[in-house]
Amino acid sequence: TCRLRSRIHVALLIALTRRSGRFVTIEQLLNDVWSGDERDDGTIRSTVRHLRGCLSRAGMDTLVQAIHASGRRYGFMFLPK
Repeated sequence: TCRLRSRIHVALLIALTRRSGRFVTIEQLLNDVWSGDERDDGTIRSTVRHLRGCLSRAGMDTLVQAIHASGRRYGFMFLPK
């Protein structure tokens, strides 16, 4: 099992998976996950790192590998077998 640390981790995973196969800008994620609260790029990077760590500890490496970064954008690029 994977116990996500907070509602933010759940909201981030949902925001990425809803747009599976596409990259999402940091601005979009800040709006969707943090409701437009003033945050910076470091907030996103840190939250993504913690989310990946939780998924990895739970043995969900396929999901960890599906979360990609490209510049100031993130995406969930899951390709089922």
